[in-house]
Amino acid sequence: MFIKGIFHTFKIRLLSFILVIGFNQASAVILTWDNPELGTGLHVSHQGEGWAVRETRSDDIEFYRNLLGNHEVMKTMTSGKPVSMEDIPHRVTGWVAKFSDGNPTGRMVLEKNDEPVGFAHLAPCGGPGKSEIARALVPEAQGQGLGKAALGFIVNEWAPALRARGLGLDIDPSHPTVEKFKCFGGEPLKLIYTTARPSNTPSWKCYKYFDFHPSQPTDQTHLISCEIWEESQHGPLEDFIISKYYSETSPNRLEVNTLYPMVDETGTPRTLSFVEKYESLRYHFERTVE
Repeated sequence: MFIKGIFHTFKIRLLSFILVIGFNQASAVILTWDNPELGTGLHVSHQGEGWAVRETRSDDIEFYRNLLGNHEVMKTMTSGKPVSMEDIPHRVTGWVAKFSDGNPTGRMVLEKNDEPVGFAHLAPCGGPGKSEIARALVPEAQGQGLGKAALGFIVNEWAPALRARGLGLDIDPSHPTVEKFKCFGGEPLKLIYTTARPSNTPSWKCYKYFDFHPSQPTDQTHLISCEIWEESQHGPLEDFIISKYYSETSPNRLEVNTLYPMVDETGTPRTLSFVEKYESLRYHFERTVE
C-alpha cells in the first residue's frame, strides 16, 4: 500500500510537470510552480535577445527604490511624481505574495546582464477580462529598444500565455492553476488597456506599432480638436488642450475622468481624458488578447 501510494504521488507530480511543459511549448514563457498540485509558488522566466524577464523577488526592494524614486522615470507615469520610499517595500511584498499564491498579476523584473533594469506588468483593471499594462526602465537602459521589446513580450508572449491557462487550454481544466489565472475580474484575460501622456510620444507610438487602437469614448457629445495646433504658435500640446478644454476659462469646459473622442494635429482620431488621480492628460488605448 505504501509503495502504491508513492507511485500514485509520483504520477500526479509527473502529470503536473508534463502539463507545465506542454503549456510552455505554445509560448516562449516558462512557468513553473514550487507546488504544481496546488498551483502555488509561481516562477516566470523568459529569455529575450540580451535581456530576460523574471518574477519580482523580495530582494528587489532597492532596485524598485532606485527606479520608482527616479524623477526622470516617473515624470511620464501615473501622477508624474516619484513613489514614496516608505511605500516601496510594501508594494514589493504584495507582488511577491501574488506569485507565491500562484497569481500571475505581480510585477515582473526586466534584466540585462543579470542586473534589473526595469519592470513589466499586467494588472486587473475595471471590467471582467480586462488588464492594464505598465512598464518602465531605468534611464541608463532607455533608448536601446528594451521598452519596445518588453511591450512585445507582454503582447505576444505573456498575455496569450495568461489567457491560454485561464481558458484551460492544453491542460486539465480542473487544474488549480486554471482558476488562479482567472484573476481579471474573475475571467481569463481578454483585453489589454493602457494610457500614455500625449507628450510621451515614444510610448504611444510603440502602442501603435503593436496594433493598439483608441479606446471607446465614454462621451461622444464633444470632440476635442487639435487640428489647428502648432507648437511654435500655441506652445506644448498638453498646455494647449488644457487651456482650450479644461481650464476654468474654457467656454465649454469638459469633465475630468471622462474619455472624449479627439482629432490630433495630423487628423488622426484618438481618445483622450484628463485623469484626476494622475493630474494629467492621457491617451487611452486597448488591444484584444489573441
